Amino acid sequence: MEIYTIESEYLLAKFRNLGGELIELYDKITQTHRLKRGDNYWSWYAPTLFPIVGRAFNDTIWFHNQPYKMEKHGFLRKSIMEAILHNSHTKIEFRLFSNELTKIIFPFDFEFQIHYSLENNSLKIVYVVIKKQKENFPFQVGAHPAFNLKAFQEMNIHDHFLEFNQEEKNIRHYINSDGYFTGEIENLPIEQKKLFLKESFFEKDAIILKNIQSNEINLKNIKNSQGISLSFDKKFKHFGIWKPLGADFVCLEPWCGCADVIGFDDNFAEKETFYLTEEEITTFSYEIKVY
Repeated sequence: MEIYTIESEYLLAKFRNLGGELIELYDKITQTHRLKRGDNYWSWYAPTLFPIVGRAFNDTIWFHNQPYKMEKHGFLRKSIMEAILHNSHTKIEFRLFSNELTKIIFPFDFEFQIHYSLENNSLKIVYVVIKKQKENFPFQVGAHPAFNLKAFQEMNIHDHFLEFNQEEKNIRHYINSDGYFTGEIENLPIEQKKLFLKESFFEKDAIILKNIQSNEINLKNIKNSQGISLSFDKKFKHFGIWKPLGADFVCLEPWCGCADVIGFDDNFAEKETFYLTEEEITTFSYEIKVY
């Protein structure tokens, strides 16, 4: 596994070619680490989810009535990607091409790219999906960055809140311990576009907001003016908020697609997926801004 670094006047970012994953985001101005630190509770930092988001029922997806085994969040995060550095030292790209191994579990020809670029106090991320065959194919894609809750001082989850840029329905969709939607919902205390976080929210796994109206969500705290702004394009229709109980980080996750409803056994194309049809290439983008 190889580690790569890009750097600007404001930020330093590190990546590994395993999944083309962002593994460190250092704010030079405040001298703080904004991503989670270490492997406690969770071994990932900001994985890319492809070609599924969440868990497929019985870890199986179906194409043309044929079953294919697919682990939770897909295979890209565990794939070694080709790294391409730029002369500017503020940009890097990662690429994965379909191959004999990917076709065993996802029978399509594709190219997946991740473009990272530093601009002032922001890291911009673009996913590029390229169709390499005539047949159309469905897929899901999502982001899963984990942000440090103790970047500045001793704080806990109760010192933090999320601020949405649009009014949101305060409905949480539950998944069970196996990772499937059950149809159970619960009201969340989103008031004046703010959700104050509590450890108890995560006793039943992630908070999942479907058909989100916002395209920018800020992670703020009650002790200082620093925070994280996560903005994303409208192709990301759903949003996950997750942390392991006791962990000192929280994941903010824009998604195109969701896990299966318990008992789902239809073809993958019948799920909520993105489809490459007439166009052979599509992009998804989001941005992390630190302040």
